[in-house]
Amino acid sequence: MIRLLYKLSSRAYLTLAVLAATVPFLNLRMLRMAGDEKVYVSQAIEMARDGRWFAQTLAGEPSYFKGPLHYVLVRIGMMIFGDKLIAGLWMNALFAVVVALALYRLGREYLREDRAVLLALIGALNVGVFSHALASQMEVELCAFYALAAMTLGNKFEDEPGFKSDIWFWLAAGVAGWVKSPAHSVLIAAGAIVYWALNGTLLRRARSPGSWLAALAGIAVCVAGYLPALLSDYANFRETFVMRENVMKANNNRAWHYVVNPLLHFALPWTLVFFFGLARAWKAPASARPLQLLGLSLALPTIFFWASWTYKGQNYNLPAMSALFIFAVASFDRDIPKIAFQIVGALGLAALICAMVLVFHFLPLPDWWSWNWIFFSFASILIFASAFLFSVETRVLGLGAVFFLLGMGAFITPLGLREMRDARAFAGEHPDATLHYDDLDPSIWSEWGLLQLALHRPVFGVHKPLQLDEALKPGHAIFLPGDASLERVKKAFEERNSAATNATPGASSISPAAPPYRVEKWSRWLTKGKSAEGQPMWKLAWQERDPAKLERTFYIFWIPSER
Repeated sequence: MIRLLYKLSSRAYLTLAVLAATVPFLNLRMLRMAGDEKVYVSQAIEMARDGRWFAQTLAGEPSYFKGPLHYVLVRIGMMIFGDKLIAGLWMNALFAVVVALALYRLGREYLREDRAVLLALIGALNVGVFSHALASQMEVELCAFYALAAMTLGNKFEDEPGFKSDIWFWLAAGVAGWVKSPAHSVLIAAGAIVYWALNGTLLRRARSPGSWLAALAGIAVCVAGYLPALLSDYANFRETFVMRENVMKANNNRAWHYVVNPLLHFALPWTLVFFFGLARAWKAPASARPLQLLGLSLALPTIFFWASWTYKGQNYNLPAMSALFIFAVASFDRDIPKIAFQIVGALGLAALICAMVLVFHFLPLPDWWSWNWIFFSFASILIFASAFLFSVETRVLGLGAVFFLLGMGAFITPLGLREMRDARAFAGEHPDATLHYDDLDPSIWSEWGLLQLALHRPVFGVHKPLQLDEALKPGHAIFLPGDASLERVKKAFEERNSAATNATPGASSISPAAPPYRVEKWSRWLTKGKSAEGQPMWKLAWQERDPAKLERTFYIFWIPSER
């Protein structure tokens, strides 16, 4: 088995490993572990319907949230794959491959071959990258540009600092600003300045016209990504993106550790490698210092900035995690202690036992909870635990990491499919119905766009009363997020029906002009909540051995077509 793994080149092995972990889930409605994708997908779908590539809207109103790159890539995905979940995710698998190959290229400059492969595996096959690769979010794109920045900073150019030695770094930093905000270009640049100051080349770069030219080229590239919106929609771009999303971003009153602590589980299954590397950092040989400095220099400005910024997100520091691993892996002068992997393997076995207890506790399982997914998940975690417990071979550990992510994904996929079961059943039974989603109180968390990709057919957001009038016509159906939404739409239908009856002498309330509506339930998972007695719902579900206690009810309001 080990010989077979080593028949592949390192780059081929890394590419296949990353794709094997991510591609199986790209078009599955697994349980999402990151939620901001709702707004990004809705915006991209609005842009596609209106034929726009750079002018962002939400609920039909100009609103710029992030840089242009992700929206363009989602639009390209929709052109290639149509209304499917993979349209919003395809790029993440490729960017995860970029993370692996960039870190491998950097590692080869300073480390032996197997250690360079391990650095690439750690950077690309972890919970943080995996969970965000399977949501239409921008973190994996940023991870790739941080990895590219690290690779270009670490290149051992023989020439003096100048345009040739710096241009690729500045281009990577510039394009990184297209993802979320130019702030990321600034943070990457800040890391480079710290690194050059520590390795003694900053002053030489300051005196080099070529270095200045390379930096200006990177700035120009960053600005170029925003020119279409600036030139065509300046007022809205300035008000929403520049002011609301950057300069005047609201304070969400989170402590500094809110953005730091998640790195501990994002780094799984490699978290202990970082801590062992940290413990040995001061004993590392002099040859490791450049790579250590590179990792710390690139990571710390980002981590410190987001820890002190007014608005803190738990995933904001994910792109800097690969830089931390560069520091950690460089700190080992000898082989990484086997116990760093064995402990994780033992924890994997413990997690497997807990998952088995969970599953058997709820026997007999509901029909949506497929044993195929369960068996595959358990087998995958067992393979992962065995690899980490009994091997120190880099490619075997990488194979274990692949199965760790496959096992985790397989376990939560049925939970995500459960959420779409009722909606997909309705859509399948009524292929000619025009589908809508109630968003009369426009929210960035409205999921009408994501629902379109999950159902593989158009879904229209109802943001305004006129759109509700359209949605209440025969042959239309409205997805309703809760009881309040149902009551509002019922009332609107009754008012419309009454108006139609009054306008037509002799017409009844069940006339063909206003056929009766039907309401079907759409079961979703609770995100929080307690019972009437104040007991947490998860505890009630456990005590009663009933996963349905963790569900809430959405609705589908359907008006049959006239016959």
